[in-house]
Amino acid sequence: MRRSLAVPVLLAMIATASGGHAQGFLPLVRDLGLNNDDYRIATAEAATLYESGPIEVGADSIWQNPGTGSYGKVEIIAYDGRCVTIEHVFRSGRTTNTNRVTARRCKGEDGVWRLAAE
Repeated sequence: MRRSLAVPVLLAMIATASGGHAQGFLPLVRDLGLNNDDYRIATAEAATLYESGPIEVGADSIWQNPGTGSYGKVEIIAYDGRCVTIEHVFRSGRTTNTNRVTARRCKGEDGVWRLAAE
């Protein structure tokens, strides 16, 4: 079974963001089987695709959390010069579902990448 979450809906529900990571994101995806460590690993891996060097649509990377058995792939699916759209495809170590979440991050004038509404 594959589940998809629309990020604009998720982002509307996220109350706070700090350091480019949404603190309110985790409660919304608990039913997908991710925990804090999974989220940190996945978002850190995604950040390697856009925080340094040239940003390329189609660039991807694999992440895994041996502690939970969760793993996934992150890919840049769009870039408009200021914002990147990242697709996360992952499987939690606690479920057999493959999940897909899309997130958009934009670089602020202060140089910090933050989650952004569509």
